[in-house]
Amino acid sequence: MRRPEAPIRREASTMPLRRTASRLLQLFITGALAALPLAATVAIFWWAASLLVRWLGPDSLFGGWMVALGLGAWGLGSADRSSWVI
Repeated sequence: MRRPEAPIRREASTMPLRRTASRLLQLFITGALAALPLAATVAIFWWAASLLVRWLGPDSLFGGWMVALGLGAWGLGSADRSSWVI
């Protein structure tokens, strides 16, 4: 009958290093997953704001009407570019 093999013993000096590396990897993955909803929210707001500027901005039909009516905002640059802010 064969004797059971002894379990492989790892050196004590490498164990804390592996635990530390594993913990750092776990923290990085957790942080990346936590940042995904924030990044998605910023991207959605950026998209929505750019869509509104295209639809209602000074280069749109609506913005052109506002400029024609003289509804420019003073102190924000040229009247044709700032009229959509109002």
